Amino acid sequence: MIVYNCYINTILCLRKENAKMKKTLFCTMALILSVLAAVPAYSCGNGSTDEQTEDQTKPDANQESAADEDGDIFSALRGKDFGWTKITILCRDNEGSSYKNEFGITEETGDIVEDAIYKRNLTVSNLLNVDIETITMDGSWNNQDEFMGLIRNSVAAGDHEYDIITGYQAYITQLAMGGEVINMLDLPYVDYTQPWWNGETIEQNTVNGKCFFVNGDIGLSTYYAMSVVYFNKRIAEELDLGDVYQLVHDGKWTKEKAAEFSKAAAIDLNGNSKMDLDSDRFGYATNHAHEHMNAFHRSMSTIESGKPVLNLMNEDVVDVFDWVRKFYYKSDGVAPINKSAVDYKISLGMFTEGRSLLYPDSLGSLSSLRDMSDDFGVLPLFKWDEEQKDYYSLYLDFLTQICVPVTSAESADAIGAVLEAMAIDGHYNVVPAFYDVAVKSKYVRDNESIEMIELTRKNVVQSFVDIYGGCLDMLSNLLNNYAQKHIASGGDYTSYAASNIDKWQAKLDSLIEIFN
Repeated sequence: MIVYNCYINTILCLRKENAKMKKTLFCTMALILSVLAAVPAYSCGNGSTDEQTEDQTKPDANQESAADEDGDIFSALRGKDFGWTKITILCRDNEGSSYKNEFGITEETGDIVEDAIYKRNLTVSNLLNVDIETITMDGSWNNQDEFMGLIRNSVAAGDHEYDIITGYQAYITQLAMGGEVINMLDLPYVDYTQPWWNGETIEQNTVNGKCFFVNGDIGLSTYYAMSVVYFNKRIAEELDLGDVYQLVHDGKWTKEKAAEFSKAAAIDLNGNSKMDLDSDRFGYATNHAHEHMNAFHRSMSTIESGKPVLNLMNEDVVDVFDWVRKFYYKSDGVAPINKSAVDYKISLGMFTEGRSLLYPDSLGSLSSLRDMSDDFGVLPLFKWDEEQKDYYSLYLDFLTQICVPVTSAESADAIGAVLEAMAIDGHYNVVPAFYDVAVKSKYVRDNESIEMIELTRKNVVQSFVDIYGGCLDMLSNLLNNYAQKHIASGGDYTSYAASNIDKWQAKLDSLIEIFN
């Protein structure tokens, strides 16, 4: 890291002397990644200026390495010269939320993560002789029409305005439906088998040899968008629940245990003989339910013979929907999700106020819990039963997906090299700065929670439906919609699915045609 910093400082000096000849374009944006990202509606906190040590910035010892024998992480790209071609990245940002742009830092700020991103962009620029310009705009769910319109208008005009798009997964994948993005597998220099790319997600995203969206260590949302369960230590101790972490290690953190804990934690604090969300204590509170399908290692779609197939009436999938109905509406101590989901602040407030034992959300929600008075810990999502071998997680749909518009095909060589270099540097420098320093040092309160996060990182899964939900009538949110709306009115899943399956299949067929 010392050599890396010396290299950066030398480059900075050279860049100042040659600014007129070799100008790197960056656009100005607000300070980003001051705090971990949470679900896009959450509020921001202030960043830290804690000093970074050499050990904290090194990749984990067990990380795979593609560096050559001299330790050059860019050995495969060294010597590539693109003559200061301009590469423009359209970056999503969510002003007023805890999600922050993962690419557009324009100067060193003293924040460890921000400085790592800034240095990454500068390093890649000088490694490949490219000018990197970042253009930032509101990329939130509520502003999707403007964000998508900007891209579509550019493609329609053929103006080559953007080379790389970083977008909100829940809606950015709709670009594939209009044939507005290229096959990412056609890009030269990019090796998706390397550990800095999310290989499993890319595999689930590939149909007929085409993959239009990718992610990995190039963007930090692959870490803070993964789901975990937070638990209140004070309540756990009061209830004498034992060593919850050991329960996980023993493979006994299951849906039955979560229901048992929830029942034990529930108490009518205001004494009115009913459970009120704003004053009583619950065992489990959340505003979403879709994490359970992935946590139970089940999927609403599979890839068969190279194409996605819906599994909506599969027995294992139906079992999950039936369990959700019973868990959220018939289990003592579980907040009814149709009420707790009215506003995300309801379940978040219940947990931070010490009125919920368990609270599932993204890893990024750590930032919202930083000032919580009660001590808390982090757990993986619970399993279906003890027979399930591993714990699994999913990415919430605000995960960043990266694509390239068809109007930039002529710059494919430079774009591919830039993406690969950014992902490599992200793996070796940005992710360690974020994960080892921000997560482990600032937000997590015990070493056991770190172990639980490491356990979660091993098995984060996504199905085709998860990724392309925005093209399939938001089918990725089916479990949420069923839990929050349909069940509350007394509906049965099988009849609900049967009445809609033709519509969903038609949308899937249309999407498959794009891949063909």
